[in-house]
Amino acid sequence: KNRRLPFGYKMEMGELTLHTQEAEVVRWVFGQYGEGMAYNRLVDKLNGQPIPYDEGKPWNKNMVARMLEDRRYIGEKGYPAIISVEAFDTARMIRDARTPPPKAQRRKSSSGSSAGKGAPRRWKHKPLPS
Repeated sequence: KNRRLPFGYKMEMGELTLHTQEAEVVRWVFGQYGEGMAYNRLVDKLNGQPIPYDEGKPWNKNMVARMLEDRRYIGEKGYPAIISVEAFDTARMIRDARTPPPKAQRRKSSSGSSAGKGAPRRWKHKPLPS
């Protein structure tokens, strides 16, 4: 079962409000990521604390990634803001810096040669060090 609302929010008497404990976790995630903590380390820490993302499901890096990409946390689409625009932008800049370029850009030859363009790259088998 998927969450109906983003982590950190709840419906209370027909109103979209902050889920206090979850909102604190959201602030913590953005703060720690903004200070350089990697997804896997965040997941380890989140799984060691008592507030689950979803009941009965351990945290994983996809949950963290979705959280760090969700603009609703800065108050978009009628959601109350949990974090500042600055915290969101910091996380986005870090994520962009850590994300490898798209495959099309990685395939360009550094020599500028057009040989083999359009053909799949063949893996060269190298012996493992002994």
